[in-house]
Amino acid sequence: MIKRFIMIFFIIFSQFLFSAEDEFSSSEKFIKINGIVKNMEYSLGNATVTFINSENKVYNTKSDFAGNFIIFLPKTRYKVLGEKPGYTMEKYNQMFYDFSKFKDSTNIVINLAEIPSLIQGRVIDENGNPIKKAKVMIKFKNSIKTIETDYFGMFSSDAPSGLISIFVEKDGYFGNGTAIFLENETLRNNISIKLQRKFYSISGVLTDGIEPLSNETIYLLDGKSKRILEKTQSSINGYYEFLNIPGASTVNILVPEIPGYKKLITPNIEVHENINKYNLFLN
Repeated sequence: MIKRFIMIFFIIFSQFLFSAEDEFSSSEKFIKINGIVKNMEYSLGNATVTFINSENKVYNTKSDFAGNFIIFLPKTRYKVLGEKPGYTMEKYNQMFYDFSKFKDSTNIVINLAEIPSLIQGRVIDENGNPIKKAKVMIKFKNSIKTIETDYFGMFSSDAPSGLISIFVEKDGYFGNGTAIFLENETLRNNISIKLQRKFYSISGVLTDGIEPLSNETIYLLDGKSKRILEKTQSSINGYYEFLNIPGASTVNILVPEIPGYKKLITPNIEVHENINKYNLFLN
């Protein structure tokens, strides 16, 4: 009876021992992976993390709100991928691990790049005409990107999601801008920014160097085509003035030949501000 009891105890103990050895051996074949999914310095929650081994067996998990995840995997080689709407894993960030070289656990970091959104817009004047070569400054987070409008006043740029500020400048115009909020992977192509033209004046005295010349016709010419833009007459004191000259214009002033004096045409005048005391001397 005692011998029989001893044999039964030995059989049960052997089975328990073998079971414990199998369990220990099985735990040796798995590894605990602690990871975090990030975009630059920001953690990404609810991202899908995929592990694919050499037999194309797939294991998935998701990051929590802080971007962290834990998964237990058989010890072998894996390709590791991260996915989240609005983000992508760039080719040079794709990861391969041989977890058979680690003992119990290891830590990994998965970096995802944000898929940029696209903005498109047009810069026009108060009459709806396109403004070419306007300076467009696009500010997002702590960065500023500067581009130019094309011949049709159009501009286009990629931009990250979030609050975007756009400011436009052009010589001869008052600056103007707008702010928009971009979602991930969106296209905003209805942006229109209107610039108001600046206008300046040129004034002075028509004289022969000794006396003012009154009641003489004076012309304002376009600096390129030489067509007449405006005309005026000198006052009794020889004073003349041209108003509403568009900013950033190039102009000339013409005084036709009059009895006793030669014709006068000035060099090109670049108009970026009001020009006073631009006196005209006739010989």
